[in-house]
Amino acid sequence: MNKFIFVCYDHGCGGENLSVQISKRPYCNTLEHTMHNSRTWSNDVFHKLFLKTPTENSWQNQIPCVPASEKFYVIPSHFEPDELVSVFKDSIFVVINFPTSSDSLLHLQNGIYEKVWLSSHTNLKQKIGFCKQQGYDITTQEQLKQINNSVNNAHIHCIMNNLEFTEENTKHLYSKMAVKITQMKGMNYIDNDQTIVLEYNNMDMKKLDRLDELCILHR
Repeated sequence: MNKFIFVCYDHGCGGENLSVQISKRPYCNTLEHTMHNSRTWSNDVFHKLFLKTPTENSWQNQIPCVPASEKFYVIPSHFEPDELVSVFKDSIFVVINFPTSSDSLLHLQNGIYEKVWLSSHTNLKQKIGFCKQQGYDITTQEQLKQINNSVNNAHIHCIMNNLEFTEENTKHLYSKMAVKITQMKGMNYIDNDQTIVLEYNNMDMKKLDRLDELCILHR
């Protein structure tokens, strides 16, 4: 039976980079990834299933077959442990708790704008994937053409909201998203026998040394 470490986090909290770092441990399969400026793009064995917006088809029916391995697979996930454990009962979960202070929320907002909105993609497939992740439905060939010619994710947001790509419109769209961030009730977990919790605004990376113990117990 395959073994998994799920890195669970809310959008923008740095879970893909953390997943890559965890996957470098000797008992893990190294997570495939590329770097786009300062942003990490991972490609896990579930084909980013757990980073996508849920659809009408349940995720439980979309899980692909995974090659057998003696090592742990590391999976970035926007799904919470409480949901994942219904299928992946014996997995290990590393959670980045959602920030709560005004300073850390502002840090998150700025990070999303700089690392997500201002970042770009190298091909159309990645751009379409970004649209799906954001919950956008591409309905016309004209939209597809515009997306293909887009310069960054902010441009894509403007296209999918039928707005001209200007600084004013970008700031308008982003301000609405920033408000949603302050209103979010993100992940909030405590350590347990299967879970290691890190705080967004104060990540104690030494806590990850506990993975060595947990992974031995779950072999």
